Amino acid sequence: MLAGLAFCGCVAAEASPPVAAWSPSLAIVAEPPVAAEPEKRAVAVPQTPTCAPVEPLDVLFIGNSYVIQSDTPSLLEAMAVDAGVEFHVERLAMGGKDFAFHLGRPQTKKMLASRDWDVVLLQSHSLDPLRDPEGFAKAGAGLVEAVRASGAEPMLFETWPRRAGHNLYNYMEEVGKTPAEMLRRVARQYAELGRQTGTPVVQVGHAWMQLQEENAEVGLYLKDGAHPAEDGAYLSAAVIFAELTERDPRAVLQPHGATDATEAAAIGAVASAVVEPPCAW
Repeated sequence: MLAGLAFCGCVAAEASPPVAAWSPSLAIVAEPPVAAEPEKRAVAVPQTPTCAPVEPLDVLFIGNSYVIQSDTPSLLEAMAVDAGVEFHVERLAMGGKDFAFHLGRPQTKKMLASRDWDVVLLQSHSLDPLRDPEGFAKAGAGLVEAVRASGAEPMLFETWPRRAGHNLYNYMEEVGKTPAEMLRRVARQYAELGRQTGTPVVQVGHAWMQLQEENAEVGLYLKDGAHPAEDGAYLSAAVIFAELTERDPRAVLQPHGATDATEAAAIGAVASAVVEPPCAW
C-alpha cells in the first residue's frame, strides 16, 4: 500500500433488475475511448562544462625574435595576473634561430632541467618550415622529445605570415604570393609536425590572419612587416593564454603597454574565436 492512499467508506450500489429479454430498442452505448496522454520526453538541457580551477603554471618559451620583440612572455604573465592565476614565464630565445639551433644547443638542455616546467612552447624561425621542411620536422620532433623527457608538455607555436605587400612575396617562391598562402604553407608544416608527434599546435598565425581581415586598424606589425608590435605580441599572448587556461580571454584581458581597451577587446574576441575555449571565468 502506497503512503497517502486511503480507503473510503462507500455503500455498494443496488443491483439492477434483470432484463427479461433482449430488445432491439435496447442499445448499448459504449463510452468513447479515453485518449492516452502523450508520453513526456525528457528535454536535453545543455550542460556547462565543469571546469577545474586554473592551476599555477611554469611556462617556458623556446624561440627567437618573434618571442623577444615586444616581449610576449611578459604579456602572458601579465594576463595571468589580471585573471588572478599564477603563471611563471621565462624564455630561451635568440634572434633568427630555428628548431635545429635550439636542439643542438647545450643551453637548451640546461634550461629544461633548471625547473619543473609544466609547458614549453616551441617556435621556430618563420621561414624554417618553408625553406627546409624536412629539417624543420626532424629538429622539431627532437625538441618535442627533449621537452617530454624533462617532464614538461610541449606545445607548438605556429607563426604568422609577413604583412601584405612585403618584399618577400616578390622573390621567395616558397612563401607564396600572399599572406594567406604563406600562412597555409606554414600552418600545414606545424600541423603535420603536431600530428606526427602528438603535440598540440597553438594557432597564433591563424589569429593574426583573422584579425588582419576583420580589423586591419589594429597594428600587429612593426615597420619591417614581420616582427610583432605590442598589439601583435598581445594577440600572441592572448591566444596562448586561452589555450593554457581553456577559458575565454575576453572576460579578463586588460590593456597593457600600447594596447588600449578597444584594441584589447578586438584581440580578445579573435583569440576566443580561434581557440574556442570551453570554459568561462
